[in-house]
Amino acid sequence: MDNNNFNNDLNVTNNVAQTTDNAGQFSQGVQYQQTVAYTPVQNYAPYQPQGEEPVSLGDWIGTLLLFNLVPCVGLIVCIVWAFSKDTKTSKKNFCRAYLIIYLVTIVLVVLLYALLFGAMFASGTFDSLM
Repeated sequence: MDNNNFNNDLNVTNNVAQTTDNAGQFSQGVQYQQTVAYTPVQNYAPYQPQGEEPVSLGDWIGTLLLFNLVPCVGLIVCIVWAFSKDTKTSKKNFCRAYLIIYLVTIVLVVLLYALLFGAMFASGTFDSLM
């Protein structure tokens, strides 16, 4: 960093006066003045890949309704969008995250049922049914 540029950005002045009292010790009277010049922060637009416009609010609402109200069709469409080259980047990333959460949920449910039925078999609950 160039010293001249630093001095232009941050201008600090210190005025210190030292005096000697009767006992020969230094006492210090400090006058401190600081002037800071800065460049205001610029508001930058959020990152978007070149040539790609953002997904609209209505498009997101339609996507969520499709996934939640029509689960089988929504899952198939989600798989297609997650791996398609024509899908917008934000929607593609959302579909990938949705699929990961969906798979983790399925694994947890299977484990929960396995523990539940394992506990029921171990306690003899199903012996009376056979």
